[in-house]
Amino acid sequence: MRMTLASLTVVAVSLILVSSAVAQTNSPRRSTATTAFDSPTQGQYAGSYGKWGYHASTAAEGYLTGSANLTRAQGERNYLDSMAMINIEEARGLYMDNMKKNVVTYFEKRKLNTEYRNAERGPQRSASEMAQMARDASPRRLTSYQLEVFSGRINWPDVLQSTEFDASRSKLNDLFAERDVEAAGLGTKNHREVTRVARQMEEELKENIKTFSPSEYAAAKSFIQSLSYESRFIPGVEGIASR
Repeated sequence: MRMTLASLTVVAVSLILVSSAVAQTNSPRRSTATTAFDSPTQGQYAGSYGKWGYHASTAAEGYLTGSANLTRAQGERNYLDSMAMINIEEARGLYMDNMKKNVVTYFEKRKLNTEYRNAERGPQRSASEMAQMARDASPRRLTSYQLEVFSGRINWPDVLQSTEFDASRSKLNDLFAERDVEAAGLGTKNHREVTRVARQMEEELKENIKTFSPSEYAAAKSFIQSLSYESRFIPGVEGIASR
């Protein structure tokens, strides 16, 4: 167990005081007569062992014993202090290693996460590729046969000429007939109304899905979507329906 400098000092002083007190307590009463212990060479440092351990026989022996104990305590303190410094440096080194490992682990996790997300997202596409994908996803414009550009006359497929679509078909005929340079194109009232009626007609087609074969249903849906898409363009200005 490590001891602080203050603790060691208290222990050392206590040892000195105890040794001195024991020595004075156990030293024989001196008489005026000369005894064998008056000689410094005879029994001056001859201590004894009692019930509580070794007792100094004289104050001088107690002083020397206390000094020796203090010296030993100082040596132990220096040793323990050096061990404490070693332990502190080792702990600091371990702390720095752990911090470094934490930083490395953090960035490795970020790298793995980025790689995983990129793999899930797939290869990055260029701006031209994205534009082409948008064009491919858009409905096809109507042909010049399906829509007579300048008159606005629509040539409906047989599937959409049944009575279920009479109201929607009539409304779209009127909307395309009234299109011109100033009242057509993206964002105009004509475009918004064509989009609304085309969506309504598509819902009517879905309600009668059992009436048509899969190919008829797909062709009719594609035609309606192309009508809605065509209303984005100004007739005769932004090109004409494909020939």
